[in-house]
Amino acid sequence: MAVTPNTTLKLVPRRLLGALALILVGTVAVGESDAWSAGARASFARSARHRCVPVKSEVIARHGASLLFIHRTGPSDYKYGAPHALYGCRSAHQAPTLLFDFEDGDRPEIVIAAFNGSYAAFFLGWQSSTCSFYESAGAIDCSQSLFESVNLGGARGGVSVTNEDPNFTEPPSALVVTHAGWIAWAARLSRTSQPLLARDSRGERTLDAGPIDARSLRVSGKNVRWSDAGVAHSAVLG
Repeated sequence: MAVTPNTTLKLVPRRLLGALALILVGTVAVGESDAWSAGARASFARSARHRCVPVKSEVIARHGASLLFIHRTGPSDYKYGAPHALYGCRSAHQAPTLLFDFEDGDRPEIVIAAFNGSYAAFFLGWQSSTCSFYESAGAIDCSQSLFESVNLGGARGGVSVTNEDPNFTEPPSALVVTHAGWIAWAARLSRTSQPLLARDSRGERTLDAGPIDARSLRVSGKNVRWSDAGVAHSAVLG
């Protein structure tokens, strides 16, 4: 699959939800939620115009001045829950960058993140509240996940890993990102299989069939370094 630069994030469901999970709430409730959300966003944008403000927010990953945080953007509908959004910034003097809007009631339960310069790479995993609500009616596999690298400065760049790839099954056991936004990760394919995968301008590729020592994974400039059975290896991403 070709690597496509992106500035917005994409929801990556592991399996399409059943039709019942797509039932919408009434138009009046939606309108009220949209109005509240618009007001909350406007207030948050004003307060964060020239600085990173994770006030009344949940910081989910941080490295130095760079951080990722979740901010509530609307009221609870008392059925699925309140909507939230993912924001990021690389310094206290930068306005937060909106990265992703979660569905009502959704927020990440699994967070694996790495930072390098202006880039952040992360795997977020959670259970869809809407889907889970209809599990008794037949909705299945409510797991949702997001695997990306993004430029926290708002510039174009970054990559996406989607569940169309058979290697995208479980959270990575280790993750690194280069200063150019390319990523490498130790994939959990099984208890005995842990290859090292990468995604850069050449697409997705296997750097080591493994199993590698996930704790050895490091990045320096364009170079990724790791060990396999005690033997040191390296590769250049670009």
